[in-house]
Amino acid sequence: MNIFKKVWNPFLVGGLIGFLLSIVVIVWGKIIGFSFSFVSVASLFVAVVGQDNMVFIQEKFAQQPFINYYVVLAIFTIIGSAISVKLSHSKPNGIPLLWKRRFGDSATRRNAGAFIGGLIMMIGAIFAGGCTSSHAISGGAAFAVSAFMFMGGMFVSGIIAAFILYKGWK
Repeated sequence: MNIFKKVWNPFLVGGLIGFLLSIVVIVWGKIIGFSFSFVSVASLFVAVVGQDNMVFIQEKFAQQPFINYYVVLAIFTIIGSAISVKLSHSKPNGIPLLWKRRFGDSATRRNAGAFIGGLIMMIGAIFAGGCTSSHAISGGAAFAVSAFMFMGGMFVSGIIAAFILYKGWK
């Protein structure tokens, strides 16, 4: 296996993620999930700013330390991604052709669209009680019915959103 390749075998990566999940569950008794880390950061912000109208976040996360397992997982995932890009000598591909055809070639517009889309997904993850990694990977590994319902809903809503955004991919 060449770790310097730009694209790895998806079956190998899936197996490695499953192995990693097994180790995490056995050693730490936790699942793989990222949305909780953002809520932890938000709770720190609320604690510093002292907003009284954010009682839900204050009550739910007052007992949690700011630097917890989920925050560390998110930080090391970002670091690992950066190392992967460097090792594979990957370069950003720029603006995808489908995006250019529909919205133009403005990098600012593309970045704003990506940021807004990520923000909407994060809000959805908080309302859903978890993100794709916790529902699909960890829940799927546990054969939770809700995980498979989530994955189906995610694919269907992604297809609908793509048709709406890209007007049927014309």
